[in-house]
Amino acid sequence: MRIALGVAPLWQALLALVLTLALIGVLVWFAGRVYGNPTQWTVIFYANQDRLGKAIGADLREGKRTLPLIAMLARVKPAESERVKSLLKRHDLGPEEIDEVRRYVVEHEGVEYALAQAHEYARSAKAALTAFAPSEERETLALVADFVVDRDR
Repeated sequence: MRIALGVAPLWQALLALVLTLALIGVLVWFAGRVYGNPTQWTVIFYANQDRLGKAIGADLREGKRTLPLIAMLARVKPAESERVKSLLKRHDLGPEEIDEVRRYVVEHEGVEYALAQAHEYARSAKAALTAFAPSEERETLALVADFVVDRDR
């Protein structure tokens, strides 16, 4: 799909433009926020508290279901899944229990899965940008799509 304002009636061209930009916005938003911040996933599950700026395990203690956690739960044995779910129901997890959940996520590649999903949303957003003629603005939007996934903080 190419957006050409002179070919279609103006209202159709503007509608196509708005819908395309909305799609790109949604895809970029999903890329950066698929159940949380991809950088935080890496830090939470591979631990670097100074970089994250909050206590390791805070999301786990709050029972938040991030995409790495969801992916892990789909991959572990039923008994392990039940164990993790029972831990997440509690809000007083100790360091050993947080470490147990983190080990499951790391062993079952939950972070890698979540980051792959975020990259796929970014790729989809950049593909939608091909509806626009090459320009500096289009390149900037493509960089934004990459940035929301690869940012350091």
